[in-house]
Amino acid sequence: MHLSAAEGLYVSCNLMGPTKSVRFANNIVAGAPVTHAGNGSVTSCIDSLSGPNLVSTQVATARFVDVTAKDFHLSSTSPGVDVGVSLAGVVDFDYEGASRLGVPYDLGAFVAGAASTSGAALPGGR
Repeated sequence: MHLSAAEGLYVSCNLMGPTKSVRFANNIVAGAPVTHAGNGSVTSCIDSLSGPNLVSTQVATARFVDVTAKDFHLSSTSPGVDVGVSLAGVVDFDYEGASRLGVPYDLGAFVAGAASTSGAALPGGR
């Protein structure tokens, strides 16, 4: 999770060429006043933000365990639990090494219900 006062997801489509596209899957973009933006306001290379992703200007929508303590695991009531697509062979483990094998995947960096390492969940303590 990138904590930004400006945007949640920033892409540089103009550097990719006219036939390139980016598909975002199983992500959570929540809490930024602008959910996505692009270099020169160009976001045409984004194939889909609608799904399966959780995109909201409100961080509470994701229902993380404890944002204040930087615990970005999903609570059992999060709308991001069991709604992702399988990325087997590409993303087999979550950020802490918990297996993602089996479907459906959870959205975000962590498998819901996996052990938490609160406060050390992201690089640089972000």
